[in-house]
Amino acid sequence: MKLKTFHILIAIFILVALSGILIRTFGDSKIGNIIALTGINLTHLTALLHMALLGTFKRSKYFKITLVFLILLSVSILFKTLHWFGGDYGILFSSSIVAIIYALWFFGKQEKKRMDIMKFIWICAAFLLYPWLVFHWIGFEFVYILVGLFWLMFIDFYITELKKLTA
Repeated sequence: MKLKTFHILIAIFILVALSGILIRTFGDSKIGNIIALTGINLTHLTALLHMALLGTFKRSKYFKITLVFLILLSVSILFKTLHWFGGDYGILFSSSIVAIIYALWFFGKQEKKRMDIMKFIWICAAFLLYPWLVFHWIGFEFVYILVGLFWLMFIDFYITELKKLTA
């Protein structure tokens, strides 16, 4: 995908999220919530994919190992959703391993920029807090921390990439 395609998709998904928030505020709260959450989640997924494709982690020796544990996490989420045995353990284990692998890569990296530090904080927070949220060990309010960190990271990433393109 071209960079312009990502920018257009992200803009569309942000508009979808904002329209859902407006519908929720001035009309049907149930439909508004569904539209807003769909827009927000699609924005996050598209932005993460955009950052992952432009990042340096995908060229590291840790990337393939991380993919294995992300697949395990996906299967574990399916198990948890279906109330099958092993879902809880798989989520806890694979989320922790992804955070540990990324930490190993981060600390082994010679040059660390502001964006690297922000991604490290967000990935560790997301993958270590996620099981706590799924198991209801902490309140849903902690999602706002992850969302705030994500948007700070993405805005910084976007500004940095725009500077590279215009330089």
